[in-house]
Amino acid sequence: MKDQELFFTLNLLSTEGVGEVIARRLLVHFGTAEQIFKATKNDLIQVQGVRDSLWDKLKNDTSKSFADRELNYIKKNNVSYTYFRDTDYPNKLLSCSDAPILLFKKGNINLQSKRLLSVVGCRNPSKYALNYIRELIEEISHFNPIIVSGMAYGCDITAHLLATEFGLQTIGLLAHGLNQMYPKAHESYIDKICEHGGFMTEFWSNSYPDKDNFLKRNRIIAGMSEATVIIESTLSGGALKTAVLAARYNRLVFALPGRVSDVYSQGGNYLIHNKTASILTKTNDIVQALQWGSAQEAVVGVQKKLFENLDDDQQAIFDYLHFQGKSFLDLISFHTQIPVQKTASILLQLEIKGMVTVSPGNYYEVL
Repeated sequence: MKDQELFFTLNLLSTEGVGEVIARRLLVHFGTAEQIFKATKNDLIQVQGVRDSLWDKLKNDTSKSFADRELNYIKKNNVSYTYFRDTDYPNKLLSCSDAPILLFKKGNINLQSKRLLSVVGCRNPSKYALNYIRELIEEISHFNPIIVSGMAYGCDITAHLLATEFGLQTIGLLAHGLNQMYPKAHESYIDKICEHGGFMTEFWSNSYPDKDNFLKRNRIIAGMSEATVIIESTLSGGALKTAVLAARYNRLVFALPGRVSDVYSQGGNYLIHNKTASILTKTNDIVQALQWGSAQEAVVGVQKKLFENLDDDQQAIFDYLHFQGKSFLDLISFHTQIPVQKTASILLQLEIKGMVTVSPGNYYEVL
């Protein structure tokens, strides 16, 4: 897009009374933003939802000043962006009537992969939730999806960092401009995430993380992805709102179930109970629903990529625990046909590698 058309697009978006829906209708009708500003009042009111008062607002010098300032910032800082008509605009997002006209971006984002999965949750996740995020991303890494989330504390940043750990692209959707990071503590992750994907936002350089911006941000997370996974959420949490938005966009929603007494499980359980979300008990629930392949393919891919240094006995025990779930030492030894003493030694080795843990009652399970 040339600077002149970008200026008129920014001018349009900063005009009072013009939201994403009206902006898109105007752009579709007139072809370019520049033509909108050249239109007569009678031309404008031919567009559905447009009132004649908009013609006067388009002449407002304040919106022109905002547009000029933002254009200068974009040029000075070499800010990348994607327009809703560009080929690199998130494909799924186009079907949302309130999708942003412009998305600013930073990093090495490549949206050629059609497999985009949002993983969101609360800011104070349980160990159960954190372990499940690792298991989920590890197992789906074979299918090379892009992991989308909101850079918040807890579940969000865990999903982003695990995506980088397993070699996946990840995109952080921001509720503010690219010139800052909220929460500030996550500034240390900017380079790592940019190396494995990057950041996107509809907000300008003068935008701060106001409360309303988070809900607007959440609609992009929900709209650009094939499916949204809710790990843990309260009944009023942002993750729950993201799930509702995803359902409105006819996207698949999955929720990790939890104990009814846990406040951070109430959101997911509510979504499952009301059939807004499908219950998530294993990775295959997502893989089959999105027709990516089979869970067995994912496990084989992960093992081959990450655990090539395991010997046959270590692999046999890991495989058994992966498919069986929790198990006792004696049962592991019996089913793998490996002597008990050697099984105990191998389990300790796997525990040191961070692949197996011992839970209360001396149950062994895969992390």
